[in-house]
Amino acid sequence: MVAELPDAANRPLIAVARWIRDASEPTTADVAFVTRDDWQKRGVGVALVRTLADNALQRGITRFRAQTLWGNLAAIKLLETIGTRKRRRPIASGVAELVYELRSNQGDI
Repeated sequence: MVAELPDAANRPLIAVARWIRDASEPTTADVAFVTRDDWQKRGVGVALVRTLADNALQRGITRFRAQTLWGNLAAIKLLETIGTRKRRRPIASGVAELVYELRSNQGDI
């Protein structure tokens, strides 16, 4: 899923989010998302990831797994808007794997 500026020339992307189902755990998907720096803290990433989570739930995915830097509090806070954290473990120097149990979108952003 993408968010773009439809009224701007060339419709530049401002955010991208995706999930990929884990073949060995079909109810789990790896999730990734990024928002352009000048569009962060405006709700775009939250809206995109919430929509992504609802899309995943409709397809039988109940958990998102993400990798992020330990100190990336913005990403962790965003993930907490879509689910309950079930696991946080180190996987490399400064990098954590997070697993969230998804819940359906509960209202406005």
